[in-house]
Amino acid sequence: MSDDKKTILVVDDEPTIRLLFSRILTKSNYNVLTAENGYKAVDIYKEEPNNIDLVILDMAMPGISGEQTFNLLKEIDDNVKAYILSGYNLKGDIDRILEAGALGYFQKPVSRANLLQFIEDVFKS
Repeated sequence: MSDDKKTILVVDDEPTIRLLFSRILTKSNYNVLTAENGYKAVDIYKEEPNNIDLVILDMAMPGISGEQTFNLLKEIDDNVKAYILSGYNLKGDIDRILEAGALGYFQKPVSRANLLQFIEDVFKS
């Protein structure tokens, strides 16, 4: 992957969300990897922990939750950068994952402008 482009891993069980985010981010000059569940995300992250600059992680997925996925990613890389995404009000879960080190949270649906602003803010810091 190109060194000048940031790579973002989008983890969501909804194919339309993965496709939409992938299109938005690719058009905005990011490399995009996608995973349909937490297990796949962990596998991808294990292969390229130094090449993934940000993970956008859905909280409510079948099989393994976003919180469990985040904890596994932190075991691989304690400095993993992750933004949490959810269409549900999961206040307690979100608070725990933010306390564990997630960078922030956005509620679905998220606008293109807000998504790109969140990401830009992450890479500024």
